[in-house]
Amino acid sequence: MYRRSEKIIYRHITKQANSLLRFLLVEAAQVTVRSDPEWHSKYFHLAMRRGRKIVKIAMARRLAVRMYWMWRKGWDYEQMTKFSSHAGQPGNRDGVPLNTE
Repeated sequence: MYRRSEKIIYRHITKQANSLLRFLLVEAAQVTVRSDPEWHSKYFHLAMRRGRKIVKIAMARRLAVRMYWMWRKGWDYEQMTKFSSHAGQPGNRDGVPLNTE
């Protein structure tokens, strides 16, 4: 991550980073893929296009970004899933589910 004209640019998970941290992120992402249906479908959708090795790293990076924003906002996982992006899903506007009761 570095700043260029006040815009933060996030980079890939590289092999220059801490190998233990990379290993733990990949393991945690695999557990998340097995336990969360949304992550499971996203994993298999990407795996069909890119291959499993690449998708494992992509999901680890996605998990790292999600954990970063949870830490930054002081949210727990339930709050993050409730207010995370619902872009492209019908019936939702601005990331907040519609009340249809």
